[in-house]
Amino acid sequence: MNSLEKGKISGSQFMWMMVTTVLPTAVLFIPAITIKNAGTSAWLDGLIVSTIWGLLVVTVCCTLGERFGGRSLLDYSGEILGQPLGKMLGLFYIFIITYTNAIIVREFGEFLLSAFMPETPILVFNVVLLLLAASSVRNGIEVIARMNQFIVSLMFFALIFIFCLIFGEANFHHLLPLFEGGVKPIIHGALTPMGWRGEVFLLLFMLPFLSNYREARPAAYKAVLLLGLVLGTDVIMVLAVFGKEAANFVFPVHSLAAYISVAGFLERVEAFILALWVTGVTIKVAVWYYCATLVTAQTFNLKDYKPVVLPLGIIQVVWSITIYDNIREMVDFFEKPWITFSLFFEFVVPTTLLLIAVIRKKGGRGSEK
Repeated sequence: MNSLEKGKISGSQFMWMMVTTVLPTAVLFIPAITIKNAGTSAWLDGLIVSTIWGLLVVTVCCTLGERFGGRSLLDYSGEILGQPLGKMLGLFYIFIITYTNAIIVREFGEFLLSAFMPETPILVFNVVLLLLAASSVRNGIEVIARMNQFIVSLMFFALIFIFCLIFGEANFHHLLPLFEGGVKPIIHGALTPMGWRGEVFLLLFMLPFLSNYREARPAAYKAVLLLGLVLGTDVIMVLAVFGKEAANFVFPVHSLAAYISVAGFLERVEAFILALWVTGVTIKVAVWYYCATLVTAQTFNLKDYKPVVLPLGIIQVVWSITIYDNIREMVDFFEKPWITFSLFFEFVVPTTLLLIAVIRKKGGRGSEK
């Protein structure tokens, strides 16, 4: 992998990239889906349950990566499974990462289409986003990391801004009773957020770019805990302001921003929030896009990842347009197939690889290259 990319990032840059890998789209969709399934206990899912899951995913992925000296998954999959199966795993993750990024692009297009510009063809949004992301990908990991450090701070400022201004409208009695309907709704409500939180599995492909790969574990843990705090607060504020009616909204955070009115002069702040959110999604798409190009180049033994940037971009544009017929179908996918789909490639596959590596005594001392 290092022959494809010479750039290096620090542990703090890695942490913020893990945050951006999840946050920009999760903050939009998770509240409504979780409240729909878990009711007044939804905030427990956002704050605690899915956070524990994210920590578990990080633990497995970091243990696997550290066992092989901080190399990329594709560098050592052949040692664990044998070269033929290792190549098949590469093809599997090319599909998974590219397909998931197409879904992220579609989320972006649907949000702009539904909330701001309903007359604009969704193709326009998706193409512009991928062009911006492609430019970042071609500039390498260091450029993406530096851009992200600036943008993610603005995203946090925007969310804090919303939560502070809307606090006066919150009725925290909407968060009660706890365990309404028992434990089953909480478990059901946690499944979709778990899929989003598990997106930090991308660290498996990014470990070689850290100046010290052993910084990945504490950085990733911090990222997951921070995501738990932000996304948990997101659900709490949406539920406190709108109650269970929030389950009927597709983008509750946008509705929160639109609800803000301070002294009759501070209104329409959602346009400001939109500008910051678009930049955040651009970085998220760039990170996924970047990993897809690296996995593709390594699977096919290419000397440079840049020649595959354009073909993968075209595939993602096509998939982003054809993957769903409408926004309702997309949300239904998050509530049902996405759960099995995401948990399999985020957790089951890395865990299986780790178990096989331990059983076959692969990796460990002497594995660093």
